[in-house]
Amino acid sequence: MSKIRGEDPLAWRRPSRIVIQNMLRHPAYAGVYVYGRSRTDPRRRLAGRPFTGRVRKPPEDWLVYLPDVLPAYVSAERHERNLARIEANRARSQSMGALRDGPALLAGLIFCGRCDTRMVVHYQRGQGNKLWPKYDCSQADYGGELCQQMSGTCLDGHVSGLLLEAMAPAALEVSLQAAEQAQHRREEVDRIWQQRLERADYAADRARRQYQVRWPSPKTAWW
Repeated sequence: MSKIRGEDPLAWRRPSRIVIQNMLRHPAYAGVYVYGRSRTDPRRRLAGRPFTGRVRKPPEDWLVYLPDVLPAYVSAERHERNLARIEANRARSQSMGALRDGPALLAGLIFCGRCDTRMVVHYQRGQGNKLWPKYDCSQADYGGELCQQMSGTCLDGHVSGLLLEAMAPAALEVSLQAAEQAQHRREEVDRIWQQRLERADYAADRARRQYQVRWPSPKTAWW
């Protein structure tokens, strides 16, 4: 592989969502060298597109797996937790999905009592542009009707009532104190991450300036 510098200086750009996602998923992020993560399926290859048809293989089928041989940004345990969180945030029926905008209280937590499929939330706008949620079972057999749906307002109100009934006044006071402490911890974590981002920006800017000083000529090539 080679890299040749053109007439223009090196351009630093914001990464795309796909680039960040691939970086977080790749084992090299945790210092692991792997080979054979995918294979080519001729049945999925598209005519005129030679790089199509690649299928990811499970980790137990990889050809090479060498931990602790590359510079690691996170530990292997943290990498596994990150992968589990990414998988859980996927919007599909087998996972709860990431939290989204909307007033529904039980989004991603309800399963249909008839077919045991996770129910999804849909919203309808009512008077005053207010959102009214409803929980739909997305399971349908052979193009038939959906299994069932129910009012989100009634169900959320019922669950909220059960929760408040189970919490005694003393327990409620303790919960409020715990919520206040949790808020303080979140603010502290946000402050720490903000400092880390500032340090990372400084380090990236310094690396950029050092790189430009090291390669002053735009016609220099390296192999």
